[in-house]
Amino acid sequence: MRRLFVVCIPVGMLLAVPALCPADRPIESRDKATHVIVGRVTEVCAEEAPTGANRNYIVEIVVEKAERGDSLKLGDTFYASVYMANPKALEGKKLSDKEMKAFLLTVDGGYKAIPKKDDRVRVFVKHARGKYTGIYPNWMDVLGQDGPTKTTSLEVR
Repeated sequence: MRRLFVVCIPVGMLLAVPALCPADRPIESRDKATHVIVGRVTEVCAEEAPTGANRNYIVEIVVEKAERGDSLKLGDTFYASVYMANPKALEGKKLSDKEMKAFLLTVDGGYKAIPKKDDRVRVFVKHARGKYTGIYPNWMDVLGQDGPTKTTSLEVR
């Protein structure tokens, strides 16, 4: 009986480890957006996250139309927060195995795309904790003058 106990405890501990590891962020439906805004991007500001694994973006948009959500009207300035993996996070760094494992736990694929300045976009965001955050991961469409010309892509702009 003691042998069975000695074997089962370590095996049980090993099976519990994946439950302790953070999972990728769940995909959100655009239906969950509290606001859907059409407008023109006037600024895109990037900031390295403290760990360096992700790059945070604030996208400034001048509102042309609010398709969903209240209190926004033509000409208002709107700010959306999103992030992407930092492609240069490990550039020039030598990490030990332990440091690499710790770093990889902080990496998340991030949103599918970031618009560039002067793009006309439709964004799907939710309001929470005092800011607007993009619906993950497919939060925006780049539009032409009269409608969609392309959907989001995996490229970083």
